[in-house]
Amino acid sequence: MRLALVTFVSGAYSVVVWGPGENLREEDEGWYQCGISIPGFDNGSPVYINVRKVQVLERVISQIKGHITVQCKYHKSYTDRVKYWCKGNLLFPCSTLVKTDGSNTHSRISIRDDKREKAFYITMKDLTKDDEGSYMCGISRFLFDDKVDVYVQVNEDATIPDLSGPVNVIGQASSSKTIRCQYSEGYRNSVKYWCKGAGVDGCSPVVNTENKETEGRTQIRDDPSNREFLITIRDLTGQDTGLYYCQVKAQSPLRDQQVKVHLYVDAGKSTVSTTSKTQEESTSLSPFPQEFCLSAV
Repeated sequence: MRLALVTFVSGAYSVVVWGPGENLREEDEGWYQCGISIPGFDNGSPVYINVRKVQVLERVISQIKGHITVQCKYHKSYTDRVKYWCKGNLLFPCSTLVKTDGSNTHSRISIRDDKREKAFYITMKDLTKDDEGSYMCGISRFLFDDKVDVYVQVNEDATIPDLSGPVNVIGQASSSKTIRCQYSEGYRNSVKYWCKGAGVDGCSPVVNTENKETEGRTQIRDDPSNREFLITIRDLTGQDTGLYYCQVKAQSPLRDQQVKVHLYVDAGKSTVSTTSKTQEESTSLSPFPQEFCLSAV
């Protein structure tokens, strides 16, 4: 059973669409009716379920004059559709900056579609404070484009943390993934580490920039000119899913720094969210199983 009706004391009710270990399906998209049946009179309200097939991190952080690369993953049914990057959100008009068909270009922004990985990538360079704000990964389709919000945060030099990195990273099984961790000027000459887990024995180092830059499918590379180090993991498998840390070993008087990075390897299932045509509300796009509710009062 993939449907349930839940009634609350307040008089509201929710229809929950779910399945053990599974998300909404593509065929679930369409118009539905939330209704109350009274003898001689039925009162209903239409609701549209949009099974969104685009997945992206909700926030990306960099600093002035820095750069970012945003990955937008999509369902296989979108392989041949035009992808774009626009500035704005669901509530305000979104101004298109770049498109994969070349009809929109920008001097500091590029877009690349990797159909094998089923993801497109947006790179923004030489960031300024004016670049901060809401953006959207978009895919053109009939009637309604599929779009997902991304917030780009651009920090002033004075507010750059000693070490920063992505909180959540999503990779595709059998593909490669590169994680960028940025550090402040004082850590330019420090040794950088990538370690896994935080159990009883602490975080187990996988690679470092001092004497072990490659281990199996994992490689680390320091880029002092951009104050960042990059970790690349090839041929991702489900066993790579887990908690990792970007670390820097400081020279006195600075302190060692570390930031958590949660890596999830997607086996290829599509992710979804629900929207209403009259009042859109974005949900957190996560590759993990979720419940999706429609409420009426």
